Amino acid sequence: METTVATTAMHHGAAMASPSVRLRRLGVRGLDGRARTTNRVALRRPRQGGCRDLRAAVLGRFFGGGDHGNSKNHEVDDLAPARLFVGLPIDSVTDGATVNSAAAIAAGIRAVRLLGADGVELPVFWSVAQPESPERFSWAGYQAVADMVRAEGLSLRVSLRTHGTPGGGVPALPSWVSGVGADDPDIFFTDRSGGRHEGCLSFAIDELPVLHGKSPLQLYEAFYRGFAGAFEEFLEDSTITDVTVGLGAHGVLRYPSYPPGSDARTFTGVGEFQCFDKYMLAGGARRPRPGHGQAAVFGGAGKPAPAVELSAKIPFMHWWHGAGSRPAEAAAGFYKSGRKNGYSPVAKMFARHGCTMVVPGMDVCMNKQHHSAGSSPDQLLVQIKNACRRHGARIAGENASLVMTHTSSFSRIRTNVLTTDLMRPRHFTYQRMGADFFSPHHFPRFMEFLRSVVCGDGEDDDGPADDSHHLADLPAAAAAGSATREAKAL
Repeated sequence: METTVATTAMHHGAAMASPSVRLRRLGVRGLDGRARTTNRVALRRPRQGGCRDLRAAVLGRFFGGGDHGNSKNHEVDDLAPARLFVGLPIDSVTDGATVNSAAAIAAGIRAVRLLGADGVELPVFWSVAQPESPERFSWAGYQAVADMVRAEGLSLRVSLRTHGTPGGGVPALPSWVSGVGADDPDIFFTDRSGGRHEGCLSFAIDELPVLHGKSPLQLYEAFYRGFAGAFEEFLEDSTITDVTVGLGAHGVLRYPSYPPGSDARTFTGVGEFQCFDKYMLAGGARRPRPGHGQAAVFGGAGKPAPAVELSAKIPFMHWWHGAGSRPAEAAAGFYKSGRKNGYSPVAKMFARHGCTMVVPGMDVCMNKQHHSAGSSPDQLLVQIKNACRRHGARIAGENASLVMTHTSSFSRIRTNVLTTDLMRPRHFTYQRMGADFFSPHHFPRFMEFLRSVVCGDGEDDDGPADDSHHLADLPAAAAAGSATREAKAL
């Protein structure tokens, strides 16, 4: 038994680092390898650079064959201004058919437009879109939100989530999947003491027909295909410009390493291997990657393909990064052996498939708690940027803390979004809209932050010749008060 456990633990780490088996399984496979230019609304200033065709994105197994080419040939655009998004509430849609607090959502989207941001981000959950049966989808609520975004002339980022989000008020998994888990709990990641992570299916069953005769990858395929068909018009008219694909626990490319039930937002422990489900112990972590060569999902013969940018999220596990062994990162599948960059294999994979790497920690600053946990967010961000720079992968950013009020955190984001040191993010998404977001304590500070990013450095006092002047038309008190009245329902 000890030998089996030790072997599994080695597989656990190797599956992420040599290079990421998970990203290869759910990796991007281009149909033709060509970049395309997004024809979309630019509220503030023209954006530079091309976007990947979503047909050449999301899941290589499902969307065709052909790599993006030699990653060393990729060029990273350091000078294009970052596109700015604001995340919509996690529970914007919870039953598939309707929008929760639709008037408040509409008011929030309108406020984002007036602030001069590029658009909003909408989380789309597998558990909401396909709640009761593997044969039926329900997209009406999400489509209604997309209509709101299009009506305001904004861009829409979509986060496709096959996992749960703690505290979001959304079921972690479809009920028919959770029902299987009740009979066979080993479909979930498991720690040594038997604790289960019920918000994400174990990677070890990716290809096993344990869910009503189908494998998770087959069901993920159906989810993505269903989305592609239901949102075809929003893809074709470039309302949807970006799609983020979930690759693991909480949508992040990593093995879960927090003890089940712990708060991932405050956890700063060294972590623990979660590889003790029966399928993982049987060696499932190192199965061959699935084949490709599936039919195109978006468009048909002779039909133009929509232009979107694909992205996926990596962990920003800065605690214990200053330690030589970096235990928190190692337990999650990222580790640095010798002098090798632990993020380098993953950056290479992202670059190969034209996928943007989302770094969810651009607000993290050093504090006493971080110092006591061996934290080193600055060094980690430099390490990630170095890996992306070396292999030609693009990056994007999010904040780790929901609804910030600390001036230092806003300053940190502003520096990371505007700086051209090493590389500038493709886009930044501020998480997340809700009652706290529109509170008088937070909203004026967020407005000032956004104004500083929209105007940037070196602008004259008259401001740029774009729609960022709307910021001046939206006094803090009036904006906060008006938005709060409608957003209280959030």
